[in-house]
Parts: sequence; C-alpha cells; structure tokens
Amino acid sequence: MQKILIGAASLVALTSAANATVVELNAPGLDNGETLTTQIAGLTVSAVADGGGTANDFAIIIDTTDPTFDGDLAAPFDDPSTVGDELFSPGNILAVAEGDCSGGFCRVDDNATGGEITFEFDRDVVFNSLDVFDFRMEELKVTFFDALGAVIGAPITGPDFNTDTGNNITDNLFTTLDLKGTVLRTVKFEFRGSGGIGNFDVEEVPIPAALPLLLSGLAGLGFASRRRRKA
Repeated sequence: MQKILIGAASLVALTSAANATVVELNAPGLDNGETLTTQIAGLTVSAVADGGGTANDFAIIIDTTDPTFDGDLAAPFDDPSTVGDELFSPGNILAVAEGDCSGGFCRVDDNATGGEITFEFDRDVVFNSLDVFDFRMEELKVTFFDALGAVIGAPITGPDFNTDTGNNITDNLFTTLDLKGTVLRTVKFEFRGSGGIGNFDVEEVPIPAALPLLLSGLAGLGFASRRRRKA
C-alpha cells in the first residue's frame, strides 16, 4: 500500500502543474539575439532557414523593445482585427535567423526569405494559440504531429490579413492565430517570408477532474490498512 500512496502523492503534484504555461520566451536568461535550442525545460527547438546556407539554421530570440536591425518587429503592436488601438508589447519573440549564428548569437533580424521552426516537446501538450508579428497574409503554416510523428489533422494557415508594415518602427501590427487546443507532441511553423511568433499559449494535458477524488480514496485505503495492521 505504501507504493500506492507514493504514486498518489506524485499524481496530486501533477494536478497542480496542469494548465501551466510551458513555453515562456521572457524567462530570465533568454537574451536578445540568442539562438533558442534546449534552454526551455521539456522543449527542443530547431530551425531551417531558406537561403543563406546552414550558418543561420537557427531560431533566434528577438527582443521587441530593442529589435536593432528590424524596425517592423519593434513594440508596441496593434491588432487591426480589434476595435481601437489596443497596443501590445510582447517582449521576446522568435524568428528564423538571418545571418551567421555560429557563435550562439545572431544578427538581431528575421530571415527575409523565411524557413521553418520546429518545437519538439518531451510529452504531449495542448497548444491553444500564438501571436504572429509582421507577417503577410497566409504566410505562416502550422503543422501538428503526434508522438509517433504522424500528422494530426489539417495544417492551420494564417494570418487572415496582412500584418507586414514594411520595416517601419511605428504602427506595427500583430494578430492571434487560433490553434484550436490541439494536443500534440511536435509542431512545425513554416515561414513563407519574414516575421516573428510569440506569446505561445501552451498547456500541460489536463488531468481528469475526477482523478484527485480517486487519489484521495486510495490514500484513505492505505491509511486504514496501516491502522488495521497496527491494531
């Protein structure tokens, strides 16, 4: 019964972790121009750039408060699909690198010809949405894969309108792409041009609501069994 109690305690701990965001680009230690690979626990990030050889086959962190070489990725951003100017500053976002990243840091700029960024999680997650910055209409394609590498459903393409502002430093645009709460192990983002992605709404797979009751019942049985042995 002791083994059951240990298992129950572990699963209760998991219930408290459910619904936690698992991709946080603004975590301490993630710096402007840094290539993102395995710095976030439970996630491996890889990239392939279109053109330019393999030196810039990296996903690069871009701090939108200091985008350096790319004015159209400068915060704040406005979502034209909403009424009024609801300006948003996301902090760090992610893009396909442009230029040589062989030293672990890159020129702070997104690749004009696009490429691919792939997220591979070490467990299944729920992907609800992400924000897209400085994309032309339908220039981002998102494909989902299960733990065996099989494609899940149909790819999602967006945005539904143009958010590319032509390298301006003001009046920059973003919008949210709904990924429909897809449960996945791996996700591939195909960039058909320049742009950045961020503000990922990713959660742990929810644990059934009845599970805590089951676990408390198991714990109670274990306690009663121990009392009977002592009596």
